[in-house]
Amino acid sequence: MKVCKVIMKNESGNVIVFMLGLLSVMMILFVFVVNLTQVLAVKEKANTTAQQASLAATAVLYEEIWDSIDEYERTLTWDEDESQPETIAEKVEKQINQLRRNPAYSQDSDNEIKRRALNDVLTQELRSNDQLATKLERDIRFFIIPSMKHVAAATISENDGSVSGAEMTLFKEGRIYVEASNSVKAASYKNYFLGVEKKLFQQSAGPKIDFSSQLSIHQTIALD
Repeated sequence: MKVCKVIMKNESGNVIVFMLGLLSVMMILFVFVVNLTQVLAVKEKANTTAQQASLAATAVLYEEIWDSIDEYERTLTWDEDESQPETIAEKVEKQINQLRRNPAYSQDSDNEIKRRALNDVLTQELRSNDQLATKLERDIRFFIIPSMKHVAAATISENDGSVSGAEMTLFKEGRIYVEASNSVKAASYKNYFLGVEKKLFQQSAGPKIDFSSQLSIHQTIALD
């Protein structure tokens, strides 16, 4: 009888040890699943951060390029007996009206139509006007890019991202790409995953800028 009681106690103890071990394994698996979910969520957030930064930088380009265009046209001269040629702004306005009448663009917003019209007109102008191309390239390099960089970096920070290691690329495939990161800190169980923290980088691009195909600007800029 005593032998039987000892065996029963040993088996009961083994079951308890087994259950505790199984519980530990289940906890580790649970923490792993939690961390995997966090990684996927932060990865998506990093993608959003990069996308918003690229859109913000693109918006700055479209806004400030007009200052360069206006400044260029103010330098133009013509003879008194010549009629004043259409300005780029007038050509863009005419193209906007044509696009609005086109059923193919009926779903586009006003902002999309305005940008499309500017791309159409400016692409055509740059093909035959080296002076304008030189002016825009210079202004983009020395005046507009710093503004784009500032806005992109600020947007990354506003999205709780890190500008350390972040980059902006112009004009890859005719777009402005931004690569940025958000940090994920792992949940831990005992010493598993303790102190694990990692930056997750994602790259995203803004809308296509057609007139960039006529410019010789292709560079990557650090945002930190």
